[in-house]
Amino acid sequence: MKKLTSVLLLLTILLLAACGGREEETPTAVPTVEIPTLAPVSTATPIPEVGAENAAALQATPWKWVSYLDQATGQTSISDPQNYVVIFQPDGSVQVKADCNNAAGTYTTSGDSLTISFGAVTLAACPDGSRSEQFLMLLSSAAKYTIADLQLRIDLMADGGSLTLIPEAVMPPSTSTPTPLPPVEVQPTAVPPSGSSVDSGPREHAMGTYAAPYYTVAAGDTLYSIGLRFGLTTDQLIAANPASANGIYTGQLLIIPTGGVPVPPIAPTSAPPAPTYERVTFAPGAISTTLNGSIDYNQPKGYVIYALAGQTMQISTVSSAEYLNIMVQSSDGTVLPLNGVNNQAQNTVSLLLPYTGDFIVTVSPLSPPESPSLNFTITFVIQ
Repeated sequence: MKKLTSVLLLLTILLLAACGGREEETPTAVPTVEIPTLAPVSTATPIPEVGAENAAALQATPWKWVSYLDQATGQTSISDPQNYVVIFQPDGSVQVKADCNNAAGTYTTSGDSLTISFGAVTLAACPDGSRSEQFLMLLSSAAKYTIADLQLRIDLMADGGSLTLIPEAVMPPSTSTPTPLPPVEVQPTAVPPSGSSVDSGPREHAMGTYAAPYYTVAAGDTLYSIGLRFGLTTDQLIAANPASANGIYTGQLLIIPTGGVPVPPIAPTSAPPAPTYERVTFAPGAISTTLNGSIDYNQPKGYVIYALAGQTMQISTVSSAEYLNIMVQSSDGTVLPLNGVNNQAQNTVSLLLPYTGDFIVTVSPLSPPESPSLNFTITFVIQ
């Protein structure tokens, strides 16, 4: 018994010795991993570069000078803007009417920058009060330009102020009696000599047909662009065609004066066809409506729509191929400026409404349709 007790005691001592001799294991440290913070992904729409779109708008119409902002003397309105017109051609050339003088040169654009350089300039002595020299000098100082709300603003170098111009067709030409101008000697230039009556062929904004001595007005023509084609001033054209002082329209016949040679009078022609109008209504709770329209025998289509001051009206038209023009007028007949795409087969224009009441919308073709009926769809959105 004693022997068994001794054996058990010995085993107990050995077990205690084994446990006391083992060192406690230290756990392996886990390396710390730094998780990089990701920058938030931008969802903003990239801003398109300024360039081709602005240049196309610059070339889309002749521009007439309506005001000059001088940093020292303030704003000055131009009393006869139809006498100061600039045409920017797609080929980089520029043509200017500066009262009784004409000028030709070149221009360049890059982003919103604009430079204008003149070559040949006529040197006629314009009547007292003319801004001929000032206009050409200011254009030569052009530095930047912006186009918004049917206005072209040209900022001048060295904080020299700015010029404001609008499309030549926005306001009707003056109906005052034209002042005969002395003959002008012009050096050879890209602009036809004043008073030449020589057809230089179709030009930008003067694409009508000519069968001497009659010219048939085409869509987009202006008196100034027709004058450039035939080497005539606007005043000379109005003197030969007094009715044109109130504006010209597609299909109208004009006499091109030929240096005193008698010209048979033009037989009276009917005015452009008046549009037919219909009232536009919306379904209850709707902010838009789409209608089918038809221009029959070149007769424009008109719409009358009621809206509130401060609302935005958007108008879209779609035709199969014919180019259409959208015009919006106030109830007193004033033409309102539009933003967006116009004069195309697919148009979308908009404007902020200045008052509460009826607005008149007229859709007309830029040239006589090939078929008797021109069908299109028109969508109005007011919000």
